[in-house]
Amino acid sequence: MNSVLFPEVHKEIMNLWWEVSCNSKKKRQLINRASNDRLIQKYINEVMDLVPDIKAINLTEEQKQEISIKTTVLFMDSMNMNPEHIEILSNKLNGYEVLVDFIRRASEFDPQMEKEDILQALRNVWVLNIMQMYLGQKVQLTDAAFGYSMLYPLTDNYLDNEKITLNDKKTFNRWLEKRLKGETYIAFNKHQKKVSAMIKLIENDFPRNNYPVVYISLLAIFDAQRRSMKQQHISNIFDIPVLDLTFYKGGSSVLADAFLCKGCLNEEEMRMAYGYGVILQMADDLQDVLKDIKKEHNTMMNIQARYGSLDELVCKYKAFIEEYLNIFFVEDSLERSALKELVANGMKIIIDNGIVHTKQYFTKEEYQNLEEDMIYSPEVMIKLEKKLSRKLKKTPRLTLASSKKISFIRKPLLSGVFASLGIKK
Repeated sequence: MNSVLFPEVHKEIMNLWWEVSCNSKKKRQLINRASNDRLIQKYINEVMDLVPDIKAINLTEEQKQEISIKTTVLFMDSMNMNPEHIEILSNKLNGYEVLVDFIRRASEFDPQMEKEDILQALRNVWVLNIMQMYLGQKVQLTDAAFGYSMLYPLTDNYLDNEKITLNDKKTFNRWLEKRLKGETYIAFNKHQKKVSAMIKLIENDFPRNNYPVVYISLLAIFDAQRRSMKQQHISNIFDIPVLDLTFYKGGSSVLADAFLCKGCLNEEEMRMAYGYGVILQMADDLQDVLKDIKKEHNTMMNIQARYGSLDELVCKYKAFIEEYLNIFFVEDSLERSALKELVANGMKIIIDNGIVHTKQYFTKEEYQNLEEDMIYSPEVMIKLEKKLSRKLKKTPRLTLASSKKISFIRKPLLSGVFASLGIKK
């Protein structure tokens, strides 16, 4: 693939992928799934009780922190996490506080914004919160975090809108590139004004002259998203470097999150963020196999699904995650050890959920092996998805704009403790 921004870290994470191999004979951990199922259902029920008045709610900071701690502990209990780690994280992950603050700010910024768009942006906030904790920053909703996360629906959904002409989209992309580079501050229409306002929030936290690399990271995700359009409607799967594009898009997305936490990163921190983004992107692609096949959007996961089984690829992917956590997730404090366990378990839950929804692309024997190793039973995951969908349809303040099925893991709507669970493409 032609040169990418941050080429060294990209190459290092790519090399790790080629070095790992599938380990299908790895010894499984003992999982008390009946207990996990019971606790996760209790967690969902308790958190859903908080949903109806989430935009109008008027809680003190102490009350929001109390809710955050209670729900975080219950969620991590359902994954059989180390009690010492649970205690550490419950006092650090201010999930409910971030949730309430973000929805309030998004609604004030654009009262007409669809709820689904707000929730799409919220997913990135939670990933950014994970990076804040890893980098030793306070877990909170900063202006930069809000601005960058809102850019997801403001840019992605604009470019996906079939009512907008191709020429208008190209014009917008040219303007956005100049705005990210600081070459223009003029917005020519209402949509550009919204996008520019979000970039301005980033500029307030990280002045361009003091933090130039922050804007290089924003240009990297812009470049990756632009290149990823090549994955659409291709006639020959060998025409484009699908693996490279996947790594570039996922890695640059979370790398930008990390730069927006503290403004500058060392090499170790960059590798951790980039690798984490790659893992989340591949999880996204696994969960989107059916949708991407229908849309003719080519990813490594759906190409493999179309021309064979997912057995070997998912096995290699899981081995890649394990090696990434061992090599690049630096465990130099008890707090980071706790975070590593949360991230590892969170990634396992997303993969489990993706496997359940792509069951037809695995051999019967492999699916049975994978099912035995799941944290929650497939039946409970599907049951909770349906329950969340029904609840959200009945909730005026958080009813989604569409009637699409809500995935329990794919669209983690209810608490910041799902921070480790993925990025919307």
